[in-house]
Amino acid sequence: MSAVVEAGPDGDGIRLDVRMVVAPCAGIFRPAPAGDVTTEAELVVAGTVLGWVEGPGMQAEVASFCRGFLVRMLAQPGERVRAGQPLAWVHPADAVVPRAVAPDPLRLRPTLPARFLGIGGHVPDRRLTNDDLAQELDTTDSWIVERTGIHARRVAGPTDTTTELAACAARRALADADLDADQVDLVVVATATPDSACPSTASRVAAALGIQAGGFDLNAACCGFVHALHTAIALASDGSVSTVLVIGVDRFTTLVDPADRNTAVLFGDGAGAVVVGSTTGTPGGCGILGSELGGSPAPRVLEVPPGAPHLRMDGPELYRRATRALAASGRGALEVAGASPSDVDLWIPHQANARIISAAAERLGIEEGRVVVDVAERANTSAASVPLALASARADGRLVDGAIILLSAVGAGLDWTSLLLRWGR
Repeated sequence: MSAVVEAGPDGDGIRLDVRMVVAPCAGIFRPAPAGDVTTEAELVVAGTVLGWVEGPGMQAEVASFCRGFLVRMLAQPGERVRAGQPLAWVHPADAVVPRAVAPDPLRLRPTLPARFLGIGGHVPDRRLTNDDLAQELDTTDSWIVERTGIHARRVAGPTDTTTELAACAARRALADADLDADQVDLVVVATATPDSACPSTASRVAAALGIQAGGFDLNAACCGFVHALHTAIALASDGSVSTVLVIGVDRFTTLVDPADRNTAVLFGDGAGAVVVGSTTGTPGGCGILGSELGGSPAPRVLEVPPGAPHLRMDGPELYRRATRALAASGRGALEVAGASPSDVDLWIPHQANARIISAAAERLGIEEGRVVVDVAERANTSAASVPLALASARADGRLVDGAIILLSAVGAGLDWTSLLLRWGR
């Protein structure tokens, strides 16, 4: 059933074409289980199950019959519905999406202005292929590639400490920014694998580079770099500092059980860095346009248990939670900025694996050509994955000044976060 609905005052009076999903029979409406049914404003495809209607001796499926965005669920759980009663509105993907703001991306004014002055990345020399792992584990190259998109990963050697990896990436970022060490006011390092509990990795990196400034570490596992970048931009925006060196670095191969094929194939080591500079906020300026962060405590989904030597992971549960969280977080940042997926030039998610990224991109409504996938040769580098993907996107010409980019991450905890940025120096 089709309908044309007038958008409210927030939609500037734009007429919205929607499709009604109706009850196939009379009975009691039961929504799909939490986590299976999509949320309002999320992308659905033909056949996405929204729930069921239970009648005498039968259960009829309620599903979207087109690709589009779920506008609203109209029926409540347990509500008695009649045959043909509207249960949901779906807005077709090929129709015009209502906007509360003008469509020009330059309308977006940064809430936390900042300049992105330089990028650098570094990975260890040792390359470990899937075939190498297959000699020790019950696995094959095709099994790993089909499930993860990973072909190889870099593994830290004896001299590739967390500090050394971070320092190498930082040197490249400073060189890219054409800055000297004495121009850095603060070092922020995101890592879950420090060389020691005290002092911070940031202090060790500052000493290695000759930086006379303070620093601190932030541990949020795979979310770490995005949280660290958010923190650095906030400090630069309020005038606390002018130039911040932000680093994401991890050596997760030191945490995995080499005999566990479920985790050993997924992770690699590396570091990435971004230099953030202060600036003033103007329409069309660079910085944070919108942000979102959240969590749902479930430490056993991905953890190194207290006293245990290795990482443990509930793979199916992590996949389910990660795909939902990446999409929902990205959508939340867009909503805060008054933007839509069509405004995004590049989506750079945490590089967990290619399947998670693809599923989350479909939910978010961003097509493959605007998604950065950088796992094939690096695998999941935890806090380093987003800055390394930024460096790759810049190297291949996809990340340019003025681009609207969305960074999203989900990590152990579980935590998630997204930043919508306008990139530029």
